[in-house]
Amino acid sequence: MAAESASESIVELDGLLSGDMILAQYQLFDPDGVLMEIARRTDYAIRMLMALATAEECPVSVRALAEAQGVPYAFARAVQRDLVAAGLVTTTRGAAGGLCLGRPAEDVTLLDIVTATQGVPSVAVCAKDPEWCGRAGSCTVHAVWRGADEMLRLYLGGKTLGGLVSDRRK
Repeated sequence: MAAESASESIVELDGLLSGDMILAQYQLFDPDGVLMEIARRTDYAIRMLMALATAEECPVSVRALAEAQGVPYAFARAVQRDLVAAGLVTTTRGAAGGLCLGRPAEDVTLLDIVTATQGVPSVAVCAKDPEWCGRAGSCTVHAVWRGADEMLRLYLGGKTLGGLVSDRRK
């Protein structure tokens, strides 16, 4: 894939993420197909975190978040566990309990969210785990995949929850 195609794909991803509506799945495309797919679990996490970032009061119950964001309750509970484990949200128990952001929205990146829900993003298994292939030391394409991974992580790491909320309000 040419460098221009990667840039165009990333711009396309940016347009999807900064729009008024978050879609069920985002896909990073090259002319020949999908490079990386953002899972529904990640989409739900982004929706829930954006709702928390704009909530007037904290905590917000998981049930209220799920209903407001169109996320099945059982799935929202599973996403909650991912977000708590990553330190992206905190929980309060009890009748008035729920979730709060674990840190300011400006300090939560899309890379943090994707990593919490899907693991470290990668365009190729060999770039994420060089031992998987065994040819990483001699494969000329391996360096390309590592570079693409670095670009993807830098891009996602530069997009914050606070920025998404701000873009949505425009």
